[in-house]
Amino acid sequence: MKPTDFTRHLTTYLGKYVPEQRNCRPNTICACRDVFRLLFLFGKKIRRISPDRLTFKVLDPEFIAAFLEWLRNERHCEAATINHRLIVIRAFFAYVQAEEPAFMMLCQRIRKIPFRKVPKSAIQYFSEDAVQALLARPGNETRKALRDMTLLSLMYDSAVRVQEALDLSLKNIRFEVPSTITVIGKGEKQRTIPIMKPTVSLVRDHVKALGYDSRNHGDSTLFCNSRGCKLTRVGVTYVLKKYTKLIQKDGHKVPERISPHILRHTRAMHLLRADVPLIYIRDFLGHVDIKTTQVYANTDFETKRMAIEKATIPLQIPAQASWERNGDIMEWLTRLCEK
Repeated sequence: MKPTDFTRHLTTYLGKYVPEQRNCRPNTICACRDVFRLLFLFGKKIRRISPDRLTFKVLDPEFIAAFLEWLRNERHCEAATINHRLIVIRAFFAYVQAEEPAFMMLCQRIRKIPFRKVPKSAIQYFSEDAVQALLARPGNETRKALRDMTLLSLMYDSAVRVQEALDLSLKNIRFEVPSTITVIGKGEKQRTIPIMKPTVSLVRDHVKALGYDSRNHGDSTLFCNSRGCKLTRVGVTYVLKKYTKLIQKDGHKVPERISPHILRHTRAMHLLRADVPLIYIRDFLGHVDIKTTQVYANTDFETKRMAIEKATIPLQIPAQASWERNGDIMEWLTRLCEK
């Protein structure tokens, strides 16, 4: 069967443009691919159109809008998830617009489909006491427990994203003072992050337990599962939730929603409360724009309250209000109540 105009452009977009020209990481490419998988599923299940029959004539703004509604109603996606799907679709049609000017009007109409309003929620994070309990909970009695303790401690200490932690290998770690790790973040941007002595000690013990040496295992993955394969996001989430439940049973208050990213949020909030300037936190987290980092300052109500208290002139408020000492007013109020 002859490929359609849509399938031809989509194949080039995912196969060459995104990985080669945009230099996107495999996870980003997979995320884009999954959006179009869902689009194919919607077309086949709801519109009765097989993927090999999808054309730009079919993929009009009404089709895309119906797809987004299907994500909300049938797959129960939240607004933020729907917006992410729309970002991928918009990016694809921006590519098509440049490659095929004949579809410019169609592409512009689709790229004007508005995003959903996402309710702003406060950032979830662990308190200082809770995170100390969490990081100490795995212990180091077994190799697996040591791995968990090292993983959680390193993710908190360096505030790395979960994928950045999973991609770490022995060559990315500098044990000499000043100790650092080097990670590849979003957009293939490399950054070097300092790590504290207790974390360095844990990483060194973990590497020793694995039997690694820098000469022969430089490219070896630092965090593996029981089968010797690289730990996954799901695996990290399982580890974190496991120990979170344990410290919750011990009486510690924990956030409602637990994901690996919460350790990054927690570290950022604790740095902010330690009076580390926001611009340093931005560089530490690897943010491009300080506006992204600003959300932590907006969330830290306790620091705001303390700052306001320091700048507030104490008011001399009498213990008893003046009207309570006024006999005429009190007598008048008494008579009013008796009527």
